[in-house]
Amino acid sequence: MRTKLDILPPLSDDGQYDHMRAKVAPIQEKNVPYTNKRRGAKSINVTVGASVRVCKPFHVGKGEMQYSTPFLVQQQSGQSSFILNDGKRCNAAHLLLCPESSQETSRDETGRKDAS
Repeated sequence: MRTKLDILPPLSDDGQYDHMRAKVAPIQEKNVPYTNKRRGAKSINVTVGASVRVCKPFHVGKGEMQYSTPFLVQQQSGQSSFILNDGKRCNAAHLLLCPESSQETSRDETGRKDAS
């Protein structure tokens, strides 16, 4: 009988496919650089302790900043996800590294430099 529900318990893997996994893994690792180059994947430049800005997830009006104020990266929680000092978890695709010189110049909410 065919049904969309899983009514049978899943089959157990008792190590019978370990030799196949050992054979396939090096081939897949060999293909990673080729695939990343083909699809134009960017390498992750964010490290723990770096100062980053987060891209705002909504439409940004004219004259407003597209990125938030700087945050510090506390830890890396996945291959490309990071936990910031405010407790939020962000993917590296949404992060922008802050140059060290930009931390010294403070800006107000509109993005203009302070007059001081």
